[in-house]
Amino acid sequence: MPITRPLPRDEREMQLRVMAMTPHGKAELERLLRGYLGLPEGAALPAGTSVVAEILAHEYPAG
Repeated sequence: MPITRPLPRDEREMQLRVMAMTPHGKAELERLLRGYLGLPEGAALPAGTSVVAEILAHEYPAG
């Protein structure tokens, strides 16, 4: 299996923003964020949560 390198933060942000443009992509991002936050499937995300910003904060904690 090939070794994959993590994307630079700006490329990952663009990837997440493109995903957020479709209903399926948005649902996938919300599922991913629930996992990062330790919330059960179907649980509501905190009000005012920027899904893309929160995912980036978890994936790139130093940036």
